[in-house]
Amino acid sequence: MGPGYRSAYGLVALFHDRAVATSGGGVEYVDAEIRTHGSGNYRSILRSSSHGCHRLFNHLALRLGSFIVAHAEHERHGLIDERYSRLIEWKGRTLRLRAESRGYRYGLSTPIPIDVLPGRTLRSKAAPAPPDRAAPPAGPASPRSPTTDPKT
Repeated sequence: MGPGYRSAYGLVALFHDRAVATSGGGVEYVDAEIRTHGSGNYRSILRSSSHGCHRLFNHLALRLGSFIVAHAEHERHGLIDERYSRLIEWKGRTLRLRAESRGYRYGLSTPIPIDVLPGRTLRSKAAPAPPDRAAPPAGPASPRSPTTDPKT
């Protein structure tokens, strides 16, 4: 319910809008239905798949959102009104769910362009990668490798 540590979007949701040319030669921004957001389900961040969103641990989403607001021209739109109320009856008890706000909204004066680069897809062990796909290049040594771990 609303923004919070356990909500679906966590503490911060950054919306990705797509620039679309208008018939008059201008540009209009439309919701691409992709978000960068925190998550209340920490176990799923490293293991589960997503339907297009970039899910982060809440503290990293909060850090990213704070950085953008501190370094980009923006407007404060304030609290987003939400009038939500439901009564739920469960095991003989009645619970009232209420939300009066969807959170606090900032809007960037100028969008930040981003390029999404090809990455590697995590696959289950039951579905190996196709043979025509090359293995990703070896990256730098892991911090836990014997050559860089200060404990060894």
